[in-house]
Amino acid sequence: MQTILLPTSPNWDYSFIQSRWVSDDLFVSDSRTEEYYRDKNAICYFTQATSICEIGVRAGYSAYAFVQEPRVKKYIGFDINQEIDGGIVGYSDIARTTLKSINEEFQVIEQDSQKLTEIPYGPYDFIHIDGDHSYEGASHDIDIAIKSNIRWVCIDDFDTIPTVQKAICDAVIRHNIKRAYYLPNTDGLSSVLFDMA
Repeated sequence: MQTILLPTSPNWDYSFIQSRWVSDDLFVSDSRTEEYYRDKNAICYFTQATSICEIGVRAGYSAYAFVQEPRVKKYIGFDINQEIDGGIVGYSDIARTTLKSINEEFQVIEQDSQKLTEIPYGPYDFIHIDGDHSYEGASHDIDIAIKSNIRWVCIDDFDTIPTVQKAICDAVIRHNIKRAYYLPNTDGLSSVLFDMA
């Protein structure tokens, strides 16, 4: 895996996310949080994505980082809306309402990705995976993303969750991925970006 640092978008504005932060969220926004979401925005800028699918939306903070890029015209997120893998019941409803206020076409759909055999409502330029953090769950989400003939797939939590890290490494071998980029983050919340072209 090659380590890369992505360029910051000229459109990046952390206040866009901060102003939409859920007031009672246990995850507190700080300088490391800003770097994390700057990286999400930078991925969108780097890939030049106009259509994005996200598995695992939660309160929508990554989504707000993505859709801050003006070229993004389509966003569809899937979230199970349960108290697992960091989720909070009702937060995806907040994300849905907020995203629709940004663009009426943006959608958050309550759906367990583990029950999907393919990614619906495509095609997409970019898929972001941050849902089920078990080995089986992450592997499933990676597999259905790659099956959708996507160019870019980004998977969160490479450094912090061993089951996700193993799922990513095994997927590189299973799918014979030639271009996998490690995206470091000082908070340890690093991601891996697959270029499937």
